[in-house]
Amino acid sequence: MDSFIPTLSSTARGEEQRLHFLRISIALYLETFGRLPEKLEDLCFDHHKHPKWDGAFIDWKGKETFRDLFGMPYLFEVRGATFMVTSPGLESWKKNEKPG
Repeated sequence: MDSFIPTLSSTARGEEQRLHFLRISIALYLETFGRLPEKLEDLCFDHHKHPKWDGAFIDWKGKETFRDLFGMPYLFEVRGATFMVTSPGLESWKKNEKPG
C-alpha cells in the first residue's frame, strides 16, 4: 500500500488555499460588522458582544488555528480600511524555491 507523503510544493499549494480562505473570512467579518477584526482570534470569538454575531467565521483549534502549514504564525496587519495577512512560511518557501 502506497502512503502519501506531502511534498513541499503540495504544502505550498495547501497554504495558498488556507490563506485564500482566511482572507475571505476576514472580508466576511468586515461585511458583517462594518469593521476589520483587531486580531485574527476575533474571527473565532465574539469579543465585542456584537448583536450580529452568529457564530465563528473560523473554528478555534487552539494555538495552531492561526499557524501556517509550515508551523509559523500568520502575520496580520490592519491599515486603515485595508488589511494584509501573510504566511511567513510560504513567503520563505517562495524565496528559496529552486526551479527544477
